[in-house]
Amino acid sequence: MMKRIVVLLAVLLAASGATAQMIPTATLTGKVIFDGAPVPGVKITVTSPALQGTRTTTTTASGDYILPFLPPGEYKVRFQLTGMQTAERKVTLGAAMTEILNVDLRPAAVTEAIVVTAETVQTATIESTQVSTNIKQDFVEKLPSRAPCSRSPSRPGVNPNGPGETSSSPARCRTTASTSSTARS
Repeated sequence: MMKRIVVLLAVLLAASGATAQMIPTATLTGKVIFDGAPVPGVKITVTSPALQGTRTTTTTASGDYILPFLPPGEYKVRFQLTGMQTAERKVTLGAAMTEILNVDLRPAAVTEAIVVTAETVQTATIESTQVSTNIKQDFVEKLPSRAPCSRSPSRPGVNPNGPGETSSSPARCRTTASTSSTARS
């Protein structure tokens, strides 16, 4: 009797293993590239009503991926990588079939902007726009005319008018010139 039970269990185990091998599945494989170069690290997610939950994998260093043992049916495949646009494809897998799905990813649009702001640094405070010149006594004595009014027009920004004077009343220059000539004689 014990022998019959052992034989019966062995037959049932063999039959169950054969039925498990008879369930047809499909395989999804392919390569992910960008401008002809392989893209490693891309997360691939497949979803389907025929699949319980989701299945994920990641591309290898050569951009290849493989998702084996998928039940036949309609699948939505999503390819995601930071900095790249997410790609979605639909594929129908048949029983005992290997489907090749290659994808060319594109860079994601730039969503950040760099803004540079700065303040202008004022190098010098301008309080006055006056121009002045200091003249030493030696220089004045060497000039052909020693009247200060005769030298003033040759200086930038100088005009012979003092406070309360006009160009039509050069009395100050005459006084200074006459004082200098009298002092010299």
